[in-house]
Amino acid sequence: MCQTTINKLYKMKTQNITYSGKRFSDYMTGRFMLQIGMYLMFACFTMLGSSMNANAQDPHTVYKDWLILGEDQTNHIDVSYRVVKCTANSGDQIHLRVFNENAVTKTTSFTVTITDVATNQSTTAQVSSYQLSIGEMATADCNNSSALRIAVPAGYTASNLTVTITF
Repeated sequence: MCQTTINKLYKMKTQNITYSGKRFSDYMTGRFMLQIGMYLMFACFTMLGSSMNANAQDPHTVYKDWLILGEDQTNHIDVSYRVVKCTANSGDQIHLRVFNENAVTKTTSFTVTITDVATNQSTTAQVSSYQLSIGEMATADCNNSSALRIAVPAGYTASNLTVTITF
């Protein structure tokens, strides 16, 4: 194998390779120019879209991003949460994400306990009879009014909360 490659390289070196005589402009056909134009247009739109996304500002203030809160072992329901302030004028909120890992539709109920670590105050919120289809993930966000959104009580420090769950 190696000897064959060496022989080919030697033949290429010893052959008299001449220039084909074509000018650069001979390669600039209409089809080639169209392909170059399409490539440049695609590259410009990609860069423009990337810069627009990079400069977009998210009005949300996220104090704690998605953290696993708990799992109902018997029903295979996972619950995660985040603490967020949706707009400058809104109150702080806890958003829940509930995921049904089960192969059947399930209804779940649970209690969320919110504790302000600084003052040691706590409060609870109940989520009752929340139904999830097979493999469904329900997520609260700033744009929906879901039972999975919990307002942080006044006087609590949003960045200093402990959240626990009881199924």
